[in-house]
Amino acid sequence: MILPDSWMTSGVVGRSVSEQPYPRPAYGGTFSAWVSDVLPALGSRVVQGTLTASGFTGLANKALAHLPSAATNDPCEARRLIVELGIVGSSVTSYSQRENLDLAGRDPGRGLELLRVGERGTPFRAYFSTLVAHSGTGHPDRDAYASLIRWNAPEMSAYLGSSRICTLPSVFDDGRIRTYTAEIGETLIIELFKRCETLELAANQALQPIWAGGTSAMSSDELAERFATARLMLAGVRRLLLEFHRGDERGTLSVPHFVDVFRQYAVHWDHDDVPPSGPQDIQFIVRDLMTGIDLPGYTRHVQRIHAGLLADERQLVTDAATRPSLPKVLLDEAGLSTVDVATASDSELANKLRRYPALGECYLLLELNARLSAAHLMVAKKYLYKPNRQRDEDAAAVAVPVPNDRGITELTESALDVLNRVRRRHVMAGIGRWRAAEIAVLCGATLQRDISMADALALFVPRP
Repeated sequence: MILPDSWMTSGVVGRSVSEQPYPRPAYGGTFSAWVSDVLPALGSRVVQGTLTASGFTGLANKALAHLPSAATNDPCEARRLIVELGIVGSSVTSYSQRENLDLAGRDPGRGLELLRVGERGTPFRAYFSTLVAHSGTGHPDRDAYASLIRWNAPEMSAYLGSSRICTLPSVFDDGRIRTYTAEIGETLIIELFKRCETLELAANQALQPIWAGGTSAMSSDELAERFATARLMLAGVRRLLLEFHRGDERGTLSVPHFVDVFRQYAVHWDHDDVPPSGPQDIQFIVRDLMTGIDLPGYTRHVQRIHAGLLADERQLVTDAATRPSLPKVLLDEAGLSTVDVATASDSELANKLRRYPALGECYLLLELNARLSAAHLMVAKKYLYKPNRQRDEDAAAVAVPVPNDRGITELTESALDVLNRVRRRHVMAGIGRWRAAEIAVLCGATLQRDISMADALALFVPRP
């Protein structure tokens, strides 16, 4: 390996509170065991129609009665309870809205009013708000992507050979994932989201010093390895997305379960709040801003989901949005504009790529990012848009609390199509007059090939 391990932990892309290692005191007790071992089976019964929403709520209240006062929880305990109570809260809200669809638009949080916590019967929302304050994270006053995915799933690290690039910790130490029902597909999709975010963080972290300071103070070897590392990590994310529908030895996530069950837990607790959703993957958003996505409506999309992020995530996105993109930084170094890239002669542009190899390195990164975007779009179409369209054509659509004609963050299929095209028509697209292998030769880059699922999973374990 060319570079010292120290570069792996330098220039972190806005390391957040949620990414810091957590103390791991023993945690368990009656309520935690109930959420892990009993709640999923009860959720499956509600979905199957053998348990009512009120029956589930009554059983949840019996479990919640075991919890101590919210004020006694330290930050670590508060974060763990936010995960568990988030699942309870969205379960109760979803089941209430399924039985009475009018609640979704009229009074979405009505079901939560029936929940009481602890011996004193503290109202659920008040208890949850106290936990949020004690967590020290600026977590929303409802479940969020950070708690459902990042805090919930086991700790994950990304490795380059034997060197660890980054780690996304969990607030639990038992290696388990808390889910709404006993369906294994829920475990698989939560695991997928965290795996993708871990590799995306590794890619962003590798690129951060180049984005922040350009290439002038960096050796050519370090530059090449940072870009190669980022491309490898994104190739891993792409493979995870492409292979997700196959599942593993544990099973798969079926399309009906995703559309009719798992998605229906992303209900509103209040009017205009922001339920957890994959597009709130903070590292995905940062990568879009870093690579210079050119879409006026994208800023509005990011602003829309701000309320669903942690406090430091909101600051991270705000800071990233005010900075010149990575391609802009590199084009400025080379004295080029986007127009120059498109209109320069082959010989002029080839000379620029030889003199400023970061241009070719970045082009290869942007091309891989576009292919990753296409894989993400494929998953969204398979699990959401195509099934919904087919049901409409078959007149088989059923009214549900969470409509299936768009994503949780209000992104329609056409909006995702536009995003995919914009990522493909990036500012360095003019370099694409040559094949990728030829560009790699011109700038001395390592061409990133497609990797297998085994290779993608190997990025999560150290290798000699």
